[in-house]
Parts: sequence; structure tokens; C-alpha cells
Amino acid sequence: MRKLKLRVYRALNSRGLRFILAAMAAIYATVRVRKLCKVSYEGDWVQRFPSGTLVEPRLTLLTLRQIEESSRDLWMYQYVPVEGDIVVDVGAGTGWETLVFSRRVGKSGRIISIEAHPRVFSCLSKMCAVNQLENVTLIQAAILDCERQVLITNFEDHLGNRIIGVDSGRSIMGTTLDQIFGSLQLSRVDLLRMNVEGAEKYALVGMREMIRKTRYVCISCHDFAANEGYPDEMRTKAEVIAFLEQNDFTVLVRESDPRLSVRDYVYGLNRKFVAGENRSLNLQRGTSNALPVEGFAQLR
Repeated sequence: MRKLKLRVYRALNSRGLRFILAAMAAIYATVRVRKLCKVSYEGDWVQRFPSGTLVEPRLTLLTLRQIEESSRDLWMYQYVPVEGDIVVDVGAGTGWETLVFSRRVGKSGRIISIEAHPRVFSCLSKMCAVNQLENVTLIQAAILDCERQVLITNFEDHLGNRIIGVDSGRSIMGTTLDQIFGSLQLSRVDLLRMNVEGAEKYALVGMREMIRKTRYVCISCHDFAANEGYPDEMRTKAEVIAFLEQNDFTVLVRESDPRLSVRDYVYGLNRKFVAGENRSLNLQRGTSNALPVEGFAQLR
């Protein structure tokens, strides 16, 4: 069924036929949301819901409610940002989580939204503009161990673009989280969200200073991808856990979750930084309060 949908999408995703896709997507969204939704192709796919707008290189049928539920499940499993928080969103994509975080931290909070791929970053920028996310600072860069140029893939499915195991692609500039942390004069990071498609080990080297002033982290590792035939260099879960524990983090993983990709999410609580805080979540390894958002883990 998924292959059939993809063939239909590719057949209609062309000049002169995209209006059909737009009409179908708008009807689908309107039925799901039960309020009028609009979809148009404006160089990128623009999906307008009553509560906000998405801008995507490729049409998605997810609603904003689904995105918020999924963000809560995957990225806010251990910690939910509150008014005034500072969140660093690394590998922000087109801004699904950036949008959710921005609304949670409010005017007194701040989101640092970082995306490497030029086309995806353009969508992220447009999404922030159309939703008037004034508390978001946008940075286009790969997050690495030092400042240098790297290649990034240019896949049609932009969610999987990576810098690991790349022989050809688009040249982009990379920097470190420590450099960004210092240049923006941040005093702390309340939540670090990271999804860099297997490049975690490079990011870790470049965040040795920032991690000391970070309260909570959620890092999506990609060992499951390495197990499926992707570069073995993407196997970073053990290294991420070791790095966090060396920096006095209590680590939580979800080994019992039925979704293989979710088992590679690593959550961390900085014991020094948040000593004495009252927490409502069970921080025992292997526990799961996952929301049943079908299929999202395969997209993100």
C-alpha cells in the first residue's frame, strides 16, 4: 500500500497535476481536523490548518495535532518545556518540533533551530515566518566536531538526508554547538533535542562546554539504521550514553518500546544542573509511556 501511494504521489507531483494532490490533501486534512484546511504548492507544499501552517518539500498528510502528540511522545518523553525555557533543536528539519517548542516556551523563551540541508532550511525559515515564531533563532549548519565543509545527501525523502557515508551531495558548512552556544551568549540550555542521522559522535566532540550547562537532552541515535544496512558509522547509541554518563547525566532509554527506532532514543537528565527538582516521570530504564501515533517513528 505504501509503494502504491508513493507511485500515485510521484505521478501527480508535476506541473499541471499538483492541483489534484492539493485538493485531495486539503479534503483529507479538513475531514481529519473537522475544520477547513487549505493546501497549495508554492515552490514548496504549504499546508494551512486553523491552528498553524506547515511548509514542506514533500507533501505530508500529518495534521498539527498528530505532530504535537508525536513530539510529546518522542522528544518530550522525559521533559516538557515550559514558559521561559531555552531549547536547542538540532536537525530541526522543516520545523515540526520547532513549532511545538516555540509555542510551549512562549515570548519569554527561546528556540535555537538548526538545520543543515539548504532546501529543508528554506522550508523551516518559511514555516517560522508564516507562523510568526518570533522567539526562534534560525541557523543553517551541520553540527560537527569543528568548523569545516562537509557533503550532505540530497534525497527526495528529505527526512533521511545525512552527512555519514556520503560520496556526493551538496556542500554545506559545519560548526560546533559550543561555538553556537558561545556566540549567542546563552546562559543555559533547558532541553537539547538532536536528530542528526548518525552524526552524533561528531556533535558530541563539539559540545563539551555546552553540555555542562544543559539540563535535559533527547538524542535520536540510529543503530537501527546501521542494522538495516546503512553505514556502520551510524551506530552511536553506546557512545552517546557513555558521553552523557561521563558528564553526570542520568540516562533513560526505552528498550521495551516495540518501535525499533524509538529504542535508540537516549534521554538524559543533568544531575548537577537540576539537583532537587521534582519530576513527575518515572526515570527507570526501559519504561515507556508512548502515545499510539501510528507510523510516525518511520517518518522521523
